[in-house]
Amino acid sequence: MEYKGQVLQVLQVSKHGYIKEPLKQLNKAVRMSSCSGPEDAKVVIVGSGFAGLAAAATLVKTGFENVLVLEAKERIGGRVHTTKPFTENIIEVGANWIHGQKRNPLFKMAKEENLLSEGTSAFKKSRSVTHQDYFFKEDGKQVSTKLVDQVCLHFSKLTDKAFDDELKHKHRKLSLGAYLDDAFSESPLAAKEDGQQVFEWCKRNECTDEACSSLYEVSASQISNYTALEGDFFNTLGPGGYRAVLDVLLRDLPSGVKNNSLYNYNCI
Repeated sequence: MEYKGQVLQVLQVSKHGYIKEPLKQLNKAVRMSSCSGPEDAKVVIVGSGFAGLAAAATLVKTGFENVLVLEAKERIGGRVHTTKPFTENIIEVGANWIHGQKRNPLFKMAKEENLLSEGTSAFKKSRSVTHQDYFFKEDGKQVSTKLVDQVCLHFSKLTDKAFDDELKHKHRKLSLGAYLDDAFSESPLAAKEDGQQVFEWCKRNECTDEACSSLYEVSASQISNYTALEGDFFNTLGPGGYRAVLDVLLRDLPSGVKNNSLYNYNCI
């Protein structure tokens, strides 16, 4: 069909979880094609994570009747994987918290559905290393707490430069890992073996925040595009976990998603 390329653009859901502007593009593409309206258009969505299901729900609400969601795994949810392996208490194998509150559609949805924990578990994000933490080497000797604090503080300053888009020209085309290596090598802390080892630990720890296996797979310059939403950083969900939020999206889709698995889901 004439509008296939534009459909692919529509399915790139924005980081805020909405597809309002791209949806206008799809409606325009449908009008320009041989389709008489959204009910005749055929849309394929790759992946049944939050973005994919939100796109499907939005398209269905807007009048699109032929929406196909493709999923390679044996479950829906993407990075969200709520399990109950032992008792009725859940264990999150994937995402655990909703980060940020203001302009966060997930937080708004969870709050409106009373899915957030009522306890005091929501708190501001703080440094991952404090004076109360201790580092030990393989031989059992403790690393100087002063050195650890110096390295971690310097590491934070280097990552802040990337997030604030204040990188030197020579670092802009590097991966985040390569930039950190080069920038840290200019510090006197890099000359100390213990300092270098703590620095390597900092990089491994940063992989958790960047949701990657290696910082050498992350762009140093593009990381500044990340938007940190205002409000508490760790917003804990209640007993239903993230799956309960996912179920809210599934409510807006026609019946067809069952047993927590979805291969070819056609909203016809």
